[in-house]
Amino acid sequence: MRIATPTMRTIVLTVFAWTLSGTLAGESRAARYVRTDVSLDGKTVLQGSTGDNGRPDADQVWDYLKTIRFKATKEFPGLAVKHDAKETVLTSSAPKGKPGGVVIDIRYGGMAMTRQLTLIRVPRDKDEREWRLDPDQVDQLFDRRFIRRSDAARLKNPQNSRR
Repeated sequence: MRIATPTMRTIVLTVFAWTLSGTLAGESRAARYVRTDVSLDGKTVLQGSTGDNGRPDADQVWDYLKTIRFKATKEFPGLAVKHDAKETVLTSSAPKGKPGGVVIDIRYGGMAMTRQLTLIRVPRDKDEREWRLDPDQVDQLFDRRFIRRSDAARLKNPQNSRR
């Protein structure tokens, strides 16, 4: 193949070198979108998200719940949370003996159900996210969560427990 101009030759060589350097270095430039939903009695009341490079296992992704900020959905105002409350507790109205009605679902990290969940208000950011989950509760739910078999197979330390 004959490239006519020096400029074209430089462009082709630059693209080739950039592609080759990424391949040889084993770099992964892919990003994984990690979405999180909190629902109460079947209605999604909070949504949050973060991202990573796809390498963290389910245990590491679960720990994101300690830092993710959540945005209230259109269902949240129906909970009658005071506008100046520093924290609030979501409490399920599911009948006794039935599974908890508060569900935390973080993609690639698992899903947990509980009867109550403490939310902590943080300063609202530009995307209107102003809630965080209680980190102690995130740890308490760690051993009770459900994860997919494919995520379990990728655990770096399968015996990891927070009990």
